[in-house]
Amino acid sequence: MQQLNIDVISNRNVGIVFHDDLNICEPHSHTFFELAYIISGNAIHTLNGKSDVVKSGEYVFIEPGSIHFFEKTNQQEKLTIINCIFTPEFIYSNKDNNTLMGLF
Repeated sequence: MQQLNIDVISNRNVGIVFHDDLNICEPHSHTFFELAYIISGNAIHTLNGKSDVVKSGEYVFIEPGSIHFFEKTNQQEKLTIINCIFTPEFIYSNKDNNTLMGLF
């Protein structure tokens, strides 16, 4: 399994990644938070072993260390996603507390 790290956001604490047609999204985790907004298409999103259908206009929130991936439900249809990614340092003043519940 691949683990992405904050190099994806080039030494900043926040970034945006645009996927015009996400065809392959292998199971992976990362060291940052991700808010994935589905612009178009439908997919099955699996997060820590639990799968849900997601469609245009919906979003998913992924915490650091969670394992997730997308699978297109229709290979003929584009799956367009915007990923807003940000480090725990962007949210928390306490770097040791990197959970969503810690934010609340």
